[in-house]
Amino acid sequence: MYASILFKACFGIFIFLALDVHARQIQGRTTLPSDCTASETWVRDHSKNTGNWTAYCRAKTGKTQSRNYNFWAPKFKPGRPVLWPFREKSTDWNSKDIQDVFWAFENIPNNLWSEFIKGIYRMHRSKDHPNPAILHQNNIVLYDPAFQNEEYLAQILSHELAHSKFEKFSTLQKMDYAKAASWKILKNPDGSTAYFPPTKNLFVQSDGQDSIDEDFSNNIEYFLFYPDTLKEVNPGAYLWIKNHFGENFHFGRQK
Repeated sequence: MYASILFKACFGIFIFLALDVHARQIQGRTTLPSDCTASETWVRDHSKNTGNWTAYCRAKTGKTQSRNYNFWAPKFKPGRPVLWPFREKSTDWNSKDIQDVFWAFENIPNNLWSEFIKGIYRMHRSKDHPNPAILHQNNIVLYDPAFQNEEYLAQILSHELAHSKFEKFSTLQKMDYAKAASWKILKNPDGSTAYFPPTKNLFVQSDGQDSIDEDFSNNIEYFLFYPDTLKEVNPGAYLWIKNHFGENFHFGRQK
């Protein structure tokens, strides 16, 4: 009997060590994709013991990771961005939120992805509540309202990526878009360029008239999710986006 008990104990220790080697978790918070090493992959799995979803880093198998995973996995970050200027509280990622973000990126056109994004953070409530997200110093911060459903989250991420894309446009590219979208362009005495919104209403959302980059981000979002509305409200902007990004610029699983 004692031999049987000893065998079971040793077997249990062996299984625990095997799981520990192949399923590594971060203590105190949800394991993020960025916690996993180059030899590991991030996994979301359902625990029969607790009835909850859990996440962990598992040793890679022979299966090759998608470009989506390899590009975005290192960018998931805990807490708040360094030197965050706003009095806002961070909140823990959960595995469902992470999975939804991956799903969104899988369906957002690849040519809207930005290599300049340094981190993606999860925070509770914006100082401008119910604002769902913000792009600040090349970091995307997602607040609770962004996670209403998967498609809404994809819209929000598309909008923030459009901000990042516009920031990196050359002056000529910005001017080209401005002309197509009927913005007025003036050169300041210091050589900088000023943009003034069109006098007639060509905005899919009212805050688009606040700045040309907000207008651009709104129009990218509508091109991907409500193209007929954009085409009706501002056909010039619609045509510019279509010509600039190509015929395959659409929301849906990317090849």
